[in-house]
Amino acid sequence: MMRSSGLKHELEGLRRNIARTDANMGELASDFWANGGVCCPSCGVPGYSELELKQERREQRVKEIIAKLKRDGGSE
Repeated sequence: MMRSSGLKHELEGLRRNIARTDANMGELASDFWANGGVCCPSCGVPGYSELELKQERREQRVKEIIAKLKRDGGSE
């Protein structure tokens, strides 16, 4: 079915983007701590909290797609 294929493609893209952003956030956090950061990267790195929110939205969408594929008899 075309819809299932589109969902699988979206799922692959989301997983790829999650991994890339996780790596980027890891680098930002490492730099923050290496440069004497206090509190947390969310407070001290401009844009970091927005990346966290974006990741949460992506992860929620992944869950929705997986549930939809399972309901439709597909697999992830």
